[in-house]
Amino acid sequence: MNLREETEKPDSELSPDIYKQFGRGEQKLPIKAFPDKNLPAWSYKAVSMKLSEAYHNRKRPLLIFGAAGIGKSQVVEAFARKAAILEHREFKSIDDLQDEERKKVIANPEEYYILLDLRAGELNPEQSQGIPDVEFGKKEGYLRFLPPDWVKLMSNPKFSGLIFLDELNRASEMTLNNLLKFVLDRTISGHRASEHATIVAASNLGPQFVGTTALDDAMMSRFTAGVLVADIHEWVSFARKFGVSKYIIDFALANPADNFLADGKNSGDHNQPINPRNLIAASHAMKAIEQDYLQASRTGHLPEIKEYSGDIYQDIQTSLSGDLGIEWVGRFIEWLRTVHAFQWDDILRRAELKQGDKERLSELGTDKSWALVRYITDKVLGRYDVARKQNDEKEKAKIKLELYTILNGISNDQIGFLIKRLSHGIRDARPPGVTIVQANLDWNQLMTGTFDVAVAKKNQSLQDKIRALTTELQKAARGE
Repeated sequence: MNLREETEKPDSELSPDIYKQFGRGEQKLPIKAFPDKNLPAWSYKAVSMKLSEAYHNRKRPLLIFGAAGIGKSQVVEAFARKAAILEHREFKSIDDLQDEERKKVIANPEEYYILLDLRAGELNPEQSQGIPDVEFGKKEGYLRFLPPDWVKLMSNPKFSGLIFLDELNRASEMTLNNLLKFVLDRTISGHRASEHATIVAASNLGPQFVGTTALDDAMMSRFTAGVLVADIHEWVSFARKFGVSKYIIDFALANPADNFLADGKNSGDHNQPINPRNLIAASHAMKAIEQDYLQASRTGHLPEIKEYSGDIYQDIQTSLSGDLGIEWVGRFIEWLRTVHAFQWDDILRRAELKQGDKERLSELGTDKSWALVRYITDKVLGRYDVARKQNDEKEKAKIKLELYTILNGISNDQIGFLIKRLSHGIRDARPPGVTIVQANLDWNQLMTGTFDVAVAKKNQSLQDKIRALTTELQKAARGE
């Protein structure tokens, strides 16, 4: 199905029955991204929906505001790839192409869905308007402009793609005026954009962005506009599509305030911010190191040219510090060692210890608690899913008893942490091949069985904990 296929339109006002059929609960009012600005806050999912709207209604371009590095470009690229699939075209980003491939794409645009990523701050007036044809002016008595390459491409009637005007507020005043005209009438140097071209712009927002130009009412009125506000769980789904390291995703989930967005405490002059862009860059660097050490495990030799220390933790720390800063990477390496040192049998032993023992499970720190949660959501749920498929009642009973032991070994203060993390884990840390629907079914069976164990052992406190845990998991399943 083509995204541009028209949907059936009602001949008259839509029946209230349709609203009743598809309306859900109480109305959730749009949230302002900033108290002093009339701009809505958009999630990643909301931006994807707005991109789809801009794709269908190409007369109304989209403007996405957001902090630097929050993932505006990644969301746009993800949508462009989806559009390419639905149009049965091959996706191509012009910026990523070498000269020969670039020429091929420009010569045969009908075969591709093309992403034109134009950094407005790097465009000079000629690149946004065209190059003056001086000889023509001398001969004809008036001046015309020769279009730049990107204008030639997007004005080809066979062109289908997305024109992304990134960092719009970093453009010079003249370039910004040229782009305003383009956004308004889809024309540059007399060349009109293909009817299959979608125009999307992005801009940083906030006083911390130096060298920027404020977008006035004339520019703003041309766009549907909102502010991308990062949500850790929505970001995870995008991060997985971009192949971000599972370790980095897990660490971000362990403590989103510090590990996903640093809430400003690491921002400022000469400080590396913690944001989705840098997390993705760090992931690429980490995966390259992992690949070299994997190869060394087979050959016995690390690449000499890379000057590795021979300690994979140390090399990852050295590499990632440039992307995410010393403090973040230091905590990440400590957490990584904790995850790798995790022993399920030891956790079970600790859970069974008496209240006064200092090694009791409730004494575990946040990082180790998250390692426990990660193990439960991934390994324990995976074991239970296998046992369910094999109708292995003995193994299922064993897993329920182990989970009873763990939940019983956690303090009342810590159960809140576990409830929150387990509800997130259902959504973000499921075993490979297990859908969220099946994961919720497995968890409901596990919780019911564990509750029955607590009833049999007359453990009222744990029964209350499991009720609270089940409620949170059900909310997570509904997306609340």
